[in-house]
Amino acid sequence: MTLGAHDLQLFSPVLILLGTAAVAVTADLYSGKIERGALPFISLGGTVAAAISLLSLWGRNEEAFGGALRIDGLAVVMGLAACAATALSVLMSASYVRSSGIDFGEYYGLMLTAAAGAVMLAQANDLMSVFLGIEIMSIAVYCLTGITRDREKSTEAAMKYFIMGAFSTGFLLFGIALLYGAVVTTGGTEGILQSPSQSSLLRLDALARVPANTPLLAAGLALFLVGAAFKVGAVPFHAWTPDAYEGAPAPVTGFMAGVVKAGVFAALLRSATVAFPHLGLEWGGALAFLAAATMVVGNVCALAQTNLKRLLAYSSIGHTGVILVGIVVASETEHAAAAVLFYVIAYVVMTAGSFGLISLLAREGGELEDISQFSGLASRRPAAAAAMTLFMASLAGIPPTAGFMGKFLIFREAIQNREFLWLAITGIAASVVSAYYYLKIVVAMYMRDPAKGEEFPKGEDRWGAVLGLGLASIATIALGICPAKVLEWCNAAIQSVR
Repeated sequence: MTLGAHDLQLFSPVLILLGTAAVAVTADLYSGKIERGALPFISLGGTVAAAISLLSLWGRNEEAFGGALRIDGLAVVMGLAACAATALSVLMSASYVRSSGIDFGEYYGLMLTAAAGAVMLAQANDLMSVFLGIEIMSIAVYCLTGITRDREKSTEAAMKYFIMGAFSTGFLLFGIALLYGAVVTTGGTEGILQSPSQSSLLRLDALARVPANTPLLAAGLALFLVGAAFKVGAVPFHAWTPDAYEGAPAPVTGFMAGVVKAGVFAALLRSATVAFPHLGLEWGGALAFLAAATMVVGNVCALAQTNLKRLLAYSSIGHTGVILVGIVVASETEHAAAAVLFYVIAYVVMTAGSFGLISLLAREGGELEDISQFSGLASRRPAAAAAMTLFMASLAGIPPTAGFMGKFLIFREAIQNREFLWLAITGIAASVVSAYYYLKIVVAMYMRDPAKGEEFPKGEDRWGAVLGLGLASIATIALGICPAKVLEWCNAAIQSVR
């Protein structure tokens, strides 16, 4: 394989993010504490440049690096979702990192590196690229989780996350090895290249040529799905999620929730449509059961939580189940796959906003984590309470918000496919349950008196969190009221993959 200008052009969004990460770390080495205020602007500039580079690739359907990466509508849309999550998280971090003592170039460098991994994952067209994208993203997120080294919760969460992540990487690699073996032993490279190379044996379209009843394919797919299920926090591989969400700084938690889902679900969606379109009802039923269990466990466990970050962690598990419903039905219809893209975009926005509000209200003593600490917020910070109410309504799926539209699109496709009607009913019931624990937060803000001496700091330098919350609020409402244009882009993205 010869590296050319064409490959570098298609890979430019990832290169821009990695280059900006290097600039942020280097700038920190040669700047004092005052000059570190430029780091958020450097990071935002790189993220915007990467987004513009992605937009310039819209409408192209080309391969890079010998077919290892594919630039199409799916890569662009999910890459933009990852950039949006990064930009919002950088804004939320601008003042938070200074008050927490973690305003280092490494913080922004790690965030940009994880985003680069997610963008690469959205472009991945072979199993090795999937692995590299996941690990680039995951290792950076492990470090971000434990970046507040003086907090015991943070370091403990990072260690748990890392150890569990190492196990999941083992499953993922074993799965890739078995899938590679399935291609080699069944001649799955036929029609790909005249003289198949080693790299062509790992391509996703090579797997599509392997007979569905091949034992190696079944075993490899099972292990591959275990590794992917861990990354997105699907049941029963979700145990790391509450600890990681609670221990990580609030802006990192919002970033983790959005970027990881954008990258991994992009890879799963591409795999479902390109590599495994022929697996039939057996695998569809297994994934449907996994989706149902994830929705039920996530929402039921959230009912008992009093810590807001843990509550949102279990909520995230429930939303993972909803997206998995879309992945299951995506094998039957393009509209379900487009609904998955829309839902991921909506989830990125409303989750970044939820954790951004926790960042905004953070103080020197730490974050406001217990729901009772939000009592009386509406009387003292009405704008913040209104924004939080909007995000909670969207996460619960109440119209006219982005969350409602996303759930409506996915469950509509499941209902139209009678084989998965029960899955839609399960998801709707789980969403009704979720309304209770989201309502607890709204009740505390509007119907409880604040604790004696409780304060909600405003802070003159919290411009980033305020701007990020404003953008997230506008997007949450806009996606719920006027989703047509975004849906059009999502449908075009899926058609470019098929």
